[in-house]
Amino acid sequence: MTEDQTPGTELVLVPTRQGEAVALVEATTDVLADALDWLIERQRRDKAVVAAVRAEIAGRLRKENVRTHVAGAFRVSMTTGRSRVWDADELEGVLADLVERDVVSAGAVAEIVTHPAPKVDGTLANRLATSVEDPADREAIEACFRWESNTPTVKVEAVDAEATS
Repeated sequence: MTEDQTPGTELVLVPTRQGEAVALVEATTDVLADALDWLIERQRRDKAVVAAVRAEIAGRLRKENVRTHVAGAFRVSMTTGRSRVWDADELEGVLADLVERDVVSAGAVAEIVTHPAPKVDGTLANRLATSVEDPADREAIEACFRWESNTPTVKVEAVDAEATS
């Protein structure tokens, strides 16, 4: 190892565009530059393929109407990609009305919308919506959010082979 060499790089093999592998510390700079250019391009293509595979798996899980599926030695799971987006100002008005009508206490709703920039704790807001008795009150709370679609997240993990047999 030379003085200017990064420790641990003496055993690194770098794949090249020609399908060969060269030792990192022995390759010339032009060979490394070409290898790096090729690796970056390959990484871009691989990223597109990964996105296509994830989208295909998400589509299959949606078609089967499942969020988790065991496929061979893998457990595939997907989040829906949907999330609630709350209108903090509208929700504050609904909460103030509920407190004014003694449906809930001020303490029960104090942490739902926080400031200085209004931010809704969706978990608390959902919990309140399911706890009120009057369906009109529940609808008023639920009217303060809209569903937003995002890209579903697909996760793959190996499962124990004995557990799948």
